Amino acid sequence: MPIRLTTGEVLPEQPPMYLIDQLRSHRAKMIDYLQLKLEQEDWHGVADAAMDLREIDAKIEVLKQK
Repeated sequence: MPIRLTTGEVLPEQPPMYLIDQLRSHRAKMIDYLQLKLEQEDWHGVADAAMDLREIDAKIEVLKQK
């Protein structure tokens, strides 16, 4: 059964641990991106990365409950 988030987004039908590992990989890359934008003083980019990280963290928490 697909996992539907409160945002309406539906996560792919994969084992939860597979999706968590994938999201953790994306999270690490997003942190690198955030650090780059911080060095460039690109505050819009920093804000976008921070919001993406919050979304990734929320998805991980939902999957941990499955």
